[in-house]
Order: sequence, then C-alpha cells, then structure tokens
Amino acid sequence: MKLKNFLKKAICSVPIVVVRSILLLCIYLSLGLVARAATQQRKITVSGIVTDSSGEPVIGASITEKGTSNGTISDVKGHFGISVSSTAILQISFIGYRTEEVTASPAKTSLKVILRENSEQLEEVVVVGYGVQKKANLTGSVASVNFKDVNTMPVANTTNMLQGRLPGVVLTNNGAQAGKDTPEIRIRGVGTLSGNNDPMVLIDGVEASVAQIAQIPAGDIDNVSVLKDAASASIYGVRAANGVILITTKRGMESKPAISYSGSIALQEATVLPDYVGSYDWAKMYNDAQGTDFYTPEMLQKIQDGSDPDHFANTDWARELFHTAAMHQHHLSVSGGGKDTHYMISTSYFNQSGILKETGYERFNFRSNVDAKLGIVKIGLNLAGSKEKTDAPVKNITGDGLMRALTWYTRPTVPVKYSNGHWGCVDGTSISQTVFKNPVEELYQGKKDDYSYHFDGNVFAEVDIWKGLKFRSSLAYKFFMNDVSTFVPKDMRVYDADGNVLNTMGTNSVNDYHYLSTTYTNENILTYNVRIGKHEIAALLGHSVQAWREDLTNAYKENLSTDNLYELDAATANPNATGSAAEYALQSFFGRVNYNYDNRYLFEFNIRRDGSSRMPKANRYANFPSFSAAWVLTNESFMRM
Repeated sequence: MKLKNFLKKAICSVPIVVVRSILLLCIYLSLGLVARAATQQRKITVSGIVTDSSGEPVIGASITEKGTSNGTISDVKGHFGISVSSTAILQISFIGYRTEEVTASPAKTSLKVILRENSEQLEEVVVVGYGVQKKANLTGSVASVNFKDVNTMPVANTTNMLQGRLPGVVLTNNGAQAGKDTPEIRIRGVGTLSGNNDPMVLIDGVEASVAQIAQIPAGDIDNVSVLKDAASASIYGVRAANGVILITTKRGMESKPAISYSGSIALQEATVLPDYVGSYDWAKMYNDAQGTDFYTPEMLQKIQDGSDPDHFANTDWARELFHTAAMHQHHLSVSGGGKDTHYMISTSYFNQSGILKETGYERFNFRSNVDAKLGIVKIGLNLAGSKEKTDAPVKNITGDGLMRALTWYTRPTVPVKYSNGHWGCVDGTSISQTVFKNPVEELYQGKKDDYSYHFDGNVFAEVDIWKGLKFRSSLAYKFFMNDVSTFVPKDMRVYDADGNVLNTMGTNSVNDYHYLSTTYTNENILTYNVRIGKHEIAALLGHSVQAWREDLTNAYKENLSTDNLYELDAATANPNATGSAAEYALQSFFGRVNYNYDNRYLFEFNIRRDGSSRMPKANRYANFPSFSAAWVLTNESFMRM
C-alpha cells in the first residue's frame, strides 16, 4: 500500500506540461513508424544502365530485387527498368563480373552500374555436358546460377527462381493454379514453329522434364547450368535443339554431421481482379441494351436498397471465387562424411492453398546422395522421390470452365446462395436465365482425387585407371505414376429463391485414370586429361542407351446408386474402358576434345551419333557435330602493358 501511494503521489506531482510533451512525443513516433512502413510498401520504378569498367554496355546482365524472385535483364544497350519496393536492394550480376548491390529509394531511381571483372569467378567451374569446365575456358555459351543465395526465397515453384538470373533464358507463367503452375521455358527464343520447344533437362545427369524442376526443393539444388548454343549443347544430340538445363543437387563433404533447416510461411492473393459494376448500374445498363425495362423501377429500388437479397442481390463473383491463401514449406537436411565416404540426406514438405477456392497442392520429398571411395574405385548412389496431391474442382478452370462462367455467364443480381440453402441460379425477373452458371457452385460439385508419385534412382562407379584416365559407368531408373479419380454428382434439381424446382438435369458418373511411365538409362564414359607444358588436352568418349515405356488406362461408368459412393462397381450404365501403351529406345555414341594453349587459344570439338527406335532402320542414326574456338585476348602479353 505504501508503494502504491508513493507512485500515485509521484505521478500526480508531474507537471501537466511534461505529460503533454510525452504524449506528443509518442504520437509523433507512432506516426513516424506508420509513415516509414507505408514508404517501405510503396513501389517505385528504377531504371538505369549497366556497363563494364571500359564503359561498354553489358548485355543480358541480371538485375534482381534481393530476397525476391522479381527480376529483369539489361537490353542490347545495357539499359533496364524494374518496379521494386522503395527500400529495395538491387543485385546486378553477370558471368565473369563481381555482383554489385545498390539500394533504391524514391530519390534514387536512375542508376549507372559499373561491373568489375572477377578473376576469382573465372577460375570457378561450371557444369557442362558430362563434366565441368573453368568459366575462363568456355568456348560455348553457358550460363549458371548458384542456388546458395536464392534457395530461401518463398516461391511456390522452384523453376521461378531462374527468372531474370540467366541471360537468354525466358520464363513465361501460363497460369497460377496450385500444383499446375510450371512456367514455359524458352532458351534464346522459339526453336521450331511446331512441336515441342521445351529445353532438355537433366537432374544429376539423368534426363527429366521441365515440370520435374518444380518438384525439386530449392534446398536440394546446388547449381543450375544452361547450355544455350550448339557449341555447348551438341554433346546431347538431337534432343538438345532447344537448349539444355543441367541441375546438380547437393552432396556431402568431409565434415562432422551438419543439420540444416529452412522454412517459410507466406500469404498469396490475386494481384488483379476484375472490377465489376454493381447490380444497380448493371441492371440499368441491361435495360438500356435491351431497349425495355426488364428491371422495373420497383426492382431497381430493391436492388439499390438491398431489401430483397434473395431475388435482387449485389454479388461480386470474382471476390466470391478468390481469397487470400497461405503457403508454407519446410526443408530438413543432414550432410557430412569422413575421408572416403560422404552423404547428404534431406526431406521436405510443401503445402500451398490456391488463391482460387477449393484448389491446393501438397508435396512430400526425400533425397539421398551417398559417395564412397574404395581405393581407385569411387561408387555412388542417388535416390530421390516425391508424393504429390493436387486439389482442383471437377469443372475445368480454364477453357470453357470456371473462368468462362465468371466472365460470360454470371450476373450480379443473383446471389451465391439463397436463404433456403440452395445455390443461386436466377434473380427476381422473368428473364430467361438458362445461360446463367453459378461458378461458386461448380467449385464444390463432385470429388476429384489427383495423386502423383515419382522415384529416381541412380547408381554409378568410377575407376581411376591411370593418371588422368577415368572410366565411369552408371545405371539410372525413373518411375512416375499418376492416378486421377473423378466423380460427378447427379445435380438433378435446380431451385429458385422460393424453393420451386426449375428443372432437372444430369446423371452421376465416375472416371478412373491411371498413367505409368518407366525409364532405364545406362551410360559409360571414358575421360582423359593431360597437361604438357603450355598444352592442355581433355578428351571424352561415351556410350548411352535408354529405354522408355508408358502405360495408360481409363475407365468410365454412369448411374451410381448414390452420390456417396465413388467406385466403378457402384455404377450400372454406359461402361467404357480404354488402354494404351508406348515405348521407344535410344542409343547414342558421343565424344568431345578440348585443347587449351597457354590459356589463350581454346578449341573444342563435339560430336554425337543418335539412333532412335522410332525411326525406320534405313534412317535410324544421325550425326550432330559442333566446333568452337575462343581467343582470350586479355591473356596476351601486349594487353598486360
């Protein structure tokens, strides 16, 4: 009690002017923090030019907003423009140069960035076809990304991390549906006017698809190399016509066990939604378009005052379909090893709720890379797999689906649901509304289970035969299975707001889809590297054989006894079953010779002979050679003066 009375007297004895000053100071600081937060959220457009130390423009330099996937590249004159937050840090990088960081601000939106040569970076190696080379000794066009600086970015699709980071590589997002958002990748433009323009993708030397890049957790990727021209990609033959993407996953090193965890939680929302007019304005415009009062003055009054929401609603259908959704991912890895054995084991979990209601994507991953050295023999085992679940409505989203229903067939005067619990389909007019479709109702109709399973295994052995002479043999197995079960309910009755049955339609059905593909690949490669004085020679000779098969079955039946059963045997009408299979084999012989004289004159020759079982015997094989050369002018004696 004494302490309480003391504090009371002390507070009361403080002059009112002091109290007022403290309050004003608190208000000032609060307003300052709010203003600062608002400034940080404001977007600004930053433009500039990127040059080297001699003032020449740097074409294709990567400009990215640090900590995000927002990026662009400089044009043929070195110019760039990018929209970023007002306090963003820009990272400007290009192969062979030091990365520069510049802080943007509303007062600093025009930049001139000078990139300095990075001699240490030129000594680094990049992954090329069936091996690695020093950046300084490349004669072909190769770009690379080290994932150490970007693997913590909270993106839904790993592929998007390449956006703006690789000159000549363009990513185009064709959609944002959770689990089906793999972007289109084009390397130096479109290679053909018809057919597949996707680049060839190899993960740890094993062929994969562009879609499979998205299934690799960013925390598992060590680096990505892109072979962009014929000189660098011809070692992979006909399948490299659209360029090659080489992905190398992390491996263990000699160290104590290191445990690493990374995770992120993010919120997503639609950046742009249609801004529709309200029901009142829409009804008046409808009357004007028809030249008559379908919506009478009494109806317009009900729309305006909202007194009869069952018959005259004010529905924003876009806002009813989309919402703010959460996304979180977690990655846990253990790596290490002794002098002769290294390991890296990881597991990850990813969960994304779609911004479109009733959509989502969930994935579990595991990966294990183990190496062991037994004398002159090195053996390794790579295992990786994933299980995916994609949530989506039975009704298609694109095409003549939900988005078409939203933009063509809705009207704001119809409610999402009536107060009697039935889905909204008509308003209170006598207008024929048979074309109306309720896209929210179609989100919840039926049941769709979509599961995918991946497994990749690769075992290899490498023998040091003699100084500089190595032989490597590997056997890879790939497995992919996709099961989709789709149930469409009866949807027999459509009601109005008063509970009257307007019509009956449809019958229930079930469809089961099963897809399975397997691939076996065996490669045998002999390499030899030797240096004699100023002469350095590297040679490679290899053989590859690949066998692929797919099996597809589809079964369909109608008229299930109840909407609570989703199995084929519960249906009794219109059975239909189809099945198909396809397979092919490839055999290839390939070789490469690199010659380097005094780090000044570089020559490279590649050749591959591909044979495919899909071609007639008389024309089964074809050759794909390439030759490239480079002159490192900066290593000449007259350039050092």
